[in-house]
Amino acid sequence: MPDRRESLIKPESGPVLARNRSDIFVDHPYDYEIPGLCLMGRMTIPGICGEEIVRRVVHRNADSLFGIFRKSTATKREERTLLGFYANLMLNQSGVAALQAGTFNARNPPDELMVPYGERPAAIYSWAVMAPGLFDLTVKMLAFRMGDLYADLPILAYAATEDGKRTVNRRGFTLDAETGLSRYEKSQDAKRSFVRKFKS
Repeated sequence: MPDRRESLIKPESGPVLARNRSDIFVDHPYDYEIPGLCLMGRMTIPGICGEEIVRRVVHRNADSLFGIFRKSTATKREERTLLGFYANLMLNQSGVAALQAGTFNARNPPDELMVPYGERPAAIYSWAVMAPGLFDLTVKMLAFRMGDLYADLPILAYAATEDGKRTVNRRGFTLDAETGLSRYEKSQDAKRSFVRKFKS
C-alpha cells in the first residue's frame, strides 16, 4: 500500500460518498493513481495532455483533480478502483482573459494563469471530465467536496466530444457561438442549497 505521505488528499478532509451508492465516492487521487488516470483520459478524450503536465497542474493546485472511485471494502480506503475523474483549472483573471481571447494553451497551461491551492480563482475551467454513467451522481459529490471556496464561481468549458456537448447543453451552459466557449453561472445561495440537499 502507498505511504500516506504520497497522497494528494488534504489531511483535514476525506472522501465524499454518494447517497444510496456507498461504494462510489469522489476524492483526490493518490500519487500512484495518476498514471492510470492519465491513461484512461488518453483513451477516451481527444487531445488530452500527458502525465507530466497533469502532475504540474496538481502540484500547483490539488483541487484541480478529483478521481471517481468504487470502494472495494468498507474499511480500507486504499482498496479502491478508479472509474473516472474531474480535472479543472483554477484560473486567475489573466487566465480567464486568455481563455476568452483564444490564446490560452489548455494542453500546457501556464502556472502564472492559475491560482495556487487555497486561493480563490476568478473562474473554474472544466479541463477534462470522464464520468461514464456517473456524472449526475458524482457531480453533486464534487460540488460538496470542493466547498464554499468555489461555490459561486463561473464554470467555463469547451465541449470536445459529443457527450460533452450534450452534457453542457443539458446542464444549462450558455454557448458563445463566436468563441465556442460555454459558460455556467449559479448564485452562491443556490449552490449552497444544492450542497445542503445532497448532504442531507
